[in-house]
Amino acid sequence: MSSIQLLTKAGQVVDELARSGPSTPAELAKAVAEPRPTVYRIGSALEELELVRAAGAGRLELAVGLLRWGDAAIEAFVDRREMHAQLHWVREHVGMTAYFCVPGEGGLLCLGQVAGAVVDMLDLGPGRILPPDAGAAAHALTLPTGREWSVDDGEVTQGIASVAVPVRRDDGDVVGVIAVAGLRASVLPQAESAAQSLTVAARALGESMSRPRSTGQAAARRPEPAARTSAPAPALILKAGALMNALAEERIATSARLTELTDEPVSSVYRMLATLTEIGWVEQISPRGAYRVGGRLLTLAADATRRLDIRRAAQPILERIHAATGETTFLCVRHGTRAVCIERIDGVRVNSRVLRLGRSLPLHIGAAPRALLAFEDREHWEEYASMVAGSEDLLRDVGSRSELYTQLEEIRAAGLVISDNNVTPGIAAIGAPIFDHYGRVAASLSVSGLRDGVLGESEDGGPTVRELVRQGARDLSSYLGWDEPQNSAAGAGALHRHHEPDDILTR
Repeated sequence: MSSIQLLTKAGQVVDELARSGPSTPAELAKAVAEPRPTVYRIGSALEELELVRAAGAGRLELAVGLLRWGDAAIEAFVDRREMHAQLHWVREHVGMTAYFCVPGEGGLLCLGQVAGAVVDMLDLGPGRILPPDAGAAAHALTLPTGREWSVDDGEVTQGIASVAVPVRRDDGDVVGVIAVAGLRASVLPQAESAAQSLTVAARALGESMSRPRSTGQAAARRPEPAARTSAPAPALILKAGALMNALAEERIATSARLTELTDEPVSSVYRMLATLTEIGWVEQISPRGAYRVGGRLLTLAADATRRLDIRRAAQPILERIHAATGETTFLCVRHGTRAVCIERIDGVRVNSRVLRLGRSLPLHIGAAPRALLAFEDREHWEEYASMVAGSEDLLRDVGSRSELYTQLEEIRAAGLVISDNNVTPGIAAIGAPIFDHYGRVAASLSVSGLRDGVLGESEDGGPTVRELVRQGARDLSSYLGWDEPQNSAAGAGALHRHHEPDDILTR
């Protein structure tokens, strides 16, 4: 088999993992019709590129490198942060699922979505392809003169209606569509007001997409070489990965520019680009034009995100910490104003009854809950304080906004939460945040037990509970795709602090 054919097979392996989930090399070999040794070699290269990883029991699964390339596919069209800001703004005003899409091969490619308050529109997520000739989004691309928005009632999905507005650059060219969708009974009565909100957001996006954009700011990075497995990795797959990383950083690049960046012969770059285009990882903008990361990778990134299982990934980490400390270990996620325990291993000496599996605590109480709140931004702190204003728990534990914010700022600076006698007398806990691919707080990890054992030094000279919790949270953040900044102990951005009066939280 030629090297180029191996690159094609690598694409098929990734597609199969997206279709079927974690698989053994034997299962992959059968699916792509190649001998098992060949699949081992392909898997070795894909692991080095962080596109797949070990999933236990000898299986492989999609990995976080796809998330970075998926971001690059979005960034080739639009500033991702600006897109999400406008989608959130629309959702806040109309309460429906908001989404942004651009013309793509075979239809409209969804680049971003913010879920509505009532239903989750699964077919409108990033990487999904919408029909090219049906639905409000498709009609918005070809609106006649005098029409600024389109609406459909069950044209694509029975019972679902949508409203869409075209996004135009300063030169008048339509470059995308921003839209909302939801149950027809909710959408149709609000169609005109929704169109007004969408028009404001479309104007902001159009202005953003009209501005010249610098290169080299996409989320992709060149992965560090992984440890070699027994099967040697095919060199061309690794070179194609380097080319993809270069293209992801540039957003849009010519073959000449990619040749310069990869230091590969022109003929090799052309062959790789042709194969990568064939498997959908690269798109050529026009005949003989520049290249960008393909929309197929956005779909694969969405598949990888959907298959992430924080509970499964956390189990061996919780067991490792429990084995080293004998204390109760927790994994928590946020639900509204509370932290819910979704995984737990009981302690061998004392066993806290406060946060049982499936139970919850307010976000300002305890180690795991405060780790979820402290590493949100200031806006979320203020929102939380307003939502729980008047709560007896809040009044007992925190008297003012400034006191609450000071505590949260101290936690952010330390990168850890230490709860000493705050929930149960004689019991201490240490918690740390777990971040997702974008640096958002996704969950928290904590250890609870008698304060001397939790806060003291390790008796055998091993790592302290603080160190175990911090490392466990880092491992789980890495699983979700987060790259911790080198200059930040917490891995989160600094708050923009401003003066707050010492308001009592019940105001």
